[in-house]
Amino acid sequence: MRAWIAGLVLALLPALTGPKGASGQVVLNPGEWSQGILESTDPCDREGTFYDLYRLPADFQGLARVTLESGDFDAMLQWGVMGGGRFLPVARNDDVEGLAHPTDSRLYAVVIPSERAELRVASWMGEGSGRYRIRWDPVPTTSAAPEDLDFGADVRGVLEEGDAFADGSFEDRFRFQGEAGDVVRVILESDDFDVFLELWDPEGRMIASDDDGLGVSNAWLEVELPVSGEYELRVRSYMLEFGEYRLRLGPFEST
Repeated sequence: MRAWIAGLVLALLPALTGPKGASGQVVLNPGEWSQGILESTDPCDREGTFYDLYRLPADFQGLARVTLESGDFDAMLQWGVMGGGRFLPVARNDDVEGLAHPTDSRLYAVVIPSERAELRVASWMGEGSGRYRIRWDPVPTTSAAPEDLDFGADVRGVLEEGDAFADGSFEDRFRFQGEAGDVVRVILESDDFDVFLELWDPEGRMIASDDDGLGVSNAWLEVELPVSGEYELRVRSYMLEFGEYRLRLGPFEST
């Protein structure tokens, strides 16, 4: 009887997870949880890790938040494209705090329909199997004007979903007026995420950046400005992370 029930569950699984795409992947509907089972009979990659395949609807374009939850295994979520007969990950995630389990995953994917990218559900290091659920939601993006800064500014901010999004990361933007020859000193610190700091010139070109100039997760820039005009600082995370930060634009006093 138990074997018959298990067979029935497996037979009904495609209906539970949604309609199939042309190449066999399950097409996920926005805002809906889809149930799945990861097992050793699923397809394997070249490293021997078995996985399930999913796609987003062909008519969607924009930013998507994808969440994978499982109480049975350490969930691994990948977003990528096929190239040269090999899967090329564009984004991946293993663990995210604040979900149902400490080993659940979440990633943000920039969706371009012509790329025909796909989602892969796997377990960390290929060690684990069992039930899971997956969903995706469209994420609105903004292009808010940068906040004005003066020299000596000490800003406490929060990097979060809903901030401006560019080049695979959310970011907060700040602008200041500089004169040619000014030496700009900038410190960016956070206890919540690995920061990444960029400085852009009046022509819209990035002229300096730093990831860990002040240690493992804090950034420091010291730049002599080449021309006079309006410059822009961009506060980002090295990976797609969120949290509070502190930004200081010199001159400043150490604390």
